[in-house]
Amino acid sequence: MIKYIFLIIFLCSYLFSSSNSLRLAYAKPTKSDLGELLIWHIKPYPIDNLSVLDLAYGYKYFKPKVNDHISFDFEMKIAYSYYMEGGYQDNIHEVELYEKIYGNFDYFGNRMRLGWGWGASYSSGIILVEKIEAEENNDNNSKVMSFMDLTMDFSLGKIINVKSLDESYIGWGFKHRSGVFGLINNVKRGGSNYVQINFEQNF
Repeated sequence: MIKYIFLIIFLCSYLFSSSNSLRLAYAKPTKSDLGELLIWHIKPYPIDNLSVLDLAYGYKYFKPKVNDHISFDFEMKIAYSYYMEGGYQDNIHEVELYEKIYGNFDYFGNRMRLGWGWGASYSSGIILVEKIEAEENNDNNSKVMSFMDLTMDFSLGKIINVKSLDESYIGWGFKHRSGVFGLINNVKRGGSNYVQINFEQNF
């Protein structure tokens, strides 16, 4: 009986510590490649009614601090994405597992976070954007792809001066899937890029 009590205490301390996060994101595809996205050159996608909803859980396992203004969070994330394919084909489910590093910058009464995540993703089918990209480039498709998540967000509580929302973050970013120049299932130029808005809560 005692061991079960300790197990419950451990699980509660794990699940309800300040090292957890949940993020909800909504994204639309773009014709821009990753390099263009990094300089904020966003091209509209010709098919308008495609989108994706994403829910991600994260656990922070390392939180080094440089000084009073700069710190980092190292986080493991698992995510589920639902691709709404606009009636062109069946909607697609995707799971992602990745490592993400946040740089936290506390200046001018607010906190800005820059996030970079990299890992792997698996989709239940070939995403329409990736199918079109492969056809245009005479490339291959794959359900398993490399995954990258780039974000910038700000503390909502500090923006509206509500302390209870200091660990709530709003922002935007990019969702990127690729074959890493052919390393994954010989996908050299195929893949997809989505521009997203997101809300993340640390708890």
